[in-house]
Amino acid sequence: MNNKMIVIVTFVVVVILQWLAPISIIVDKKRVLVSGNHFCFKVRPVDPSHPFTGRYLSLKFDQDHLPIKSELKYSPGMNLYLEIDTDENDFAVIKDISAVPFTHTSDYIQVTLSHWDADNIYIQYPFEQFYMEENKAKTADLRLSVLLQEPDSKICAMIKILNGSSVLEDVFIDGASVTTWD
Repeated sequence: MNNKMIVIVTFVVVVILQWLAPISIIVDKKRVLVSGNHFCFKVRPVDPSHPFTGRYLSLKFDQDHLPIKSELKYSPGMNLYLEIDTDENDFAVIKDISAVPFTHTSDYIQVTLSHWDADNIYIQYPFEQFYMEENKAKTADLRLSVLLQEPDSKICAMIKILNGSSVLEDVFIDGASVTTWD
């Protein structure tokens, strides 16, 4: 009877641990959405499709590279932290880069180093895919390709940022959400 009780307790603990992982991810994303600050990242969108996850806008950001910071040692795939601020047009700009999280601000994100050359490092953001309904993604792609040719169009990804975590809330074109397009 003692062994049976150990098996039952072990099973219950394993089940609880399996639920804690996704719950903690959901709670973290919700915390960022509630308490994080908004930043509008300038994007260059494309509309690919994936057989399992559906259609999405693949977001390519204007600030996908930075000048090399000589005091940092780089390795492929390493995590870096970017302090984010806004410019005079209310677009997000990278203020500083670090190999460790910032302590003086909550407005920073964790990114992955893709590669580097003699002058620049190239980064991958954790929010490069915006999933949409199948029929809306195709429409958004067609309209975006036209709008990208217009120099006055303001296209941005609205990101909430809090202490290294980030959540992609929406993509806006001239103040209108792409999710409202028919």
